[in-house]
Amino acid sequence: MGKVVQGVLDKLEKIQSKDGTRARAKIIEVIEREGGGTATILLLNSLKEYDDYTFTHSVNVAVISAAIARNLGLGEEFVDTVAHAALLHDIGKLYVPRDIIHKAGRLTPSEWQTMKRHPVDGERILREERLDLVSRRVAFEHHMRHDLRGYPVPKEGFEVHKASEIIRIADSYDALTTKRPYRRQINPYQAVKLMEKGSSSEFRKDYFLAFMRVLGNIPIGSVLRLTSGETALVIGMGAGSGDLPRVRVLMDASGNEASGEIIIDLNELDPATNRPRRRIANILDQAVCDVDIGQYIS
Repeated sequence: MGKVVQGVLDKLEKIQSKDGTRARAKIIEVIEREGGGTATILLLNSLKEYDDYTFTHSVNVAVISAAIARNLGLGEEFVDTVAHAALLHDIGKLYVPRDIIHKAGRLTPSEWQTMKRHPVDGERILREERLDLVSRRVAFEHHMRHDLRGYPVPKEGFEVHKASEIIRIADSYDALTTKRPYRRQINPYQAVKLMEKGSSSEFRKDYFLAFMRVLGNIPIGSVLRLTSGETALVIGMGAGSGDLPRVRVLMDASGNEASGEIIIDLNELDPATNRPRRRIANILDQAVCDVDIGQYIS
């Protein structure tokens, strides 16, 4: 399982922050600590065999969640707990029929009710396997909004666990920025703008701000047109205190695919003019298809 998870992490390229490398290492640390034959590993194996997208999504969410938790300064033990819980947050989908998970069109009311049962099934699975309380709560609560308007509908006075609040943010972001049969992928910039609208009602405000710090000024994965005519993918924050990101050139000014890996820090100045070598012309309304989280985390 460690090799399988590492394979997912090697393809990740949506987030970049000072916490990113440690977040990826944390996921591997959790997997290695659990070891083969434990309930966590057996459940993750079952999830991968059942639906590879949900498995990959769970690893992605774990990376983002660990980075948010660390950015919030919640302590290494809690970061570890969040990473573990995030890996298992969607385990209840083992009980959702594959034809519903992969349906290209809109779900029927009956199918939607089946899908909405996965948090309850997830909590039950983890309880039966005697997993820790936080993982069980996250499985049950990760679709509850901060204002409790999500599902399952909680009892009056219920308080969502802080790990669930963090993982809901990561879950929403990865779902929005990943290509799915039933919904078009949107670019990270659009995803953040959409999520910002619910940053007080759907998400806990201070946790959402930490998520924004993790992503950087222009979200990782955004596609830019530069004044040079080149098209570039945002892969991280620039060096020092600069506000502009680091980018990987995708296409040259003629529209041809870039030869090799060309990485540029947009804060870099031309020594002759003391002005940026390249500037952002605009953020393109497109997503990079099949790009996952973390390859350029450092």
